[in-house]
Amino acid sequence: MSLKKPSGKDIRSNNLQTTEFLFSKVLASKLSSNTESGDIETEKKELGIWAARGILLVVAAVWGTNFAAVKYLEGLCFHPPCNHPPSEFAFARFAVAGLVSLPIIWGQKKEVIQAGFECGAWITLGYVTQSMALATISAGKCAFICSLTVVSVPIMALLLYGRPITKANVVAALIALSGVSVLEGMIDFNQLLGVAPAFAETASTVTSALSSSSMETATTSLAVSKGDLLALGQPLGYGFAFLRIEHYQEKFKDVPNRILTIAGAQCVMVGILSLLWVLYDYNGVLPNFGYLIEGHRIATILWTGIVTTVFAIFLEGIALQTATATDAAIAFSSEPVWASIFGFLLLGEKLGLNSYIGGAIILGACLVGAISDLQAENTSRTNTKL
Repeated sequence: MSLKKPSGKDIRSNNLQTTEFLFSKVLASKLSSNTESGDIETEKKELGIWAARGILLVVAAVWGTNFAAVKYLEGLCFHPPCNHPPSEFAFARFAVAGLVSLPIIWGQKKEVIQAGFECGAWITLGYVTQSMALATISAGKCAFICSLTVVSVPIMALLLYGRPITKANVVAALIALSGVSVLEGMIDFNQLLGVAPAFAETASTVTSALSSSSMETATTSLAVSKGDLLALGQPLGYGFAFLRIEHYQEKFKDVPNRILTIAGAQCVMVGILSLLWVLYDYNGVLPNFGYLIEGHRIATILWTGIVTTVFAIFLEGIALQTATATDAAIAFSSEPVWASIFGFLLLGEKLGLNSYIGGAIILGACLVGAISDLQAENTSRTNTKL
């Protein structure tokens, strides 16, 4: 059997086929590598989101200590009556925060500092209206109105930035609101559990209880007063601050030290506006702060000024690089939970059934928002692969 000598044309054809085969293998390998790299980047992003949400919960917990700290100061009044306006402690706290933050913003980019000043102004709006509202309405009602931030943030994000409101955001917001209403006693589980046995005995007892007690409570809760209108400044001020911080973190992402600069500028602005507030309350004259020059009070002011203000705002800025303003609003709805816990640990306050149930509901809202977003991301990634 004779073998046919391959022609030059055949050799070139075989070489071309071999080259195409090798090229296809290299290309397939490259595509596989890119896919795996994309998966790794997605996983890193998911881990980053969870870390950011965890940081927001830490910030909420740190802010929860403010209530115990303020109540501690008010309880240590050695010369009653202690009728100092809230602007005094606000100035003492935020003046410390502003002074500590001045070296942070010194020499930084002007545009970033101005952005922080704007965010600080919105935070001041929330804080001042909260303090003024507490003079006429209960702390529970004020806290419930403050929790409306979980509603105001998605709405403002839709109106200002065209960001769609997801079903997960709506569900998480409603769960959070119901949890705060339980925690603050607007829904009394002790009363509900007490009425339940009566329902088994006579329907009339339940009807009487609902008409005389529950309806009266609902009417009181729904009554609108000047304090309620002032308290609405909380979800507007805090909510818009979250959105603007998130916006500026993205806008200045290539600017060095932007997180510290924005956080420091916020503290400086709040300190300046707190000074104007206390001057307004005292007709342009600074009051005597000598009563605060005591060890326990100085420690409390340093804690609230440095840790719960400067440090917490810095952590918030880090988290909002990855998390959204809606994530922040949902996480911060847990602040009353932490306030109750620290009130129990530091002040010996009692935790009732409403505290446990309301706290569990609020933390459940945080989990709903986080898990639903993660499921959406996983679904999107699966569809992309297919």
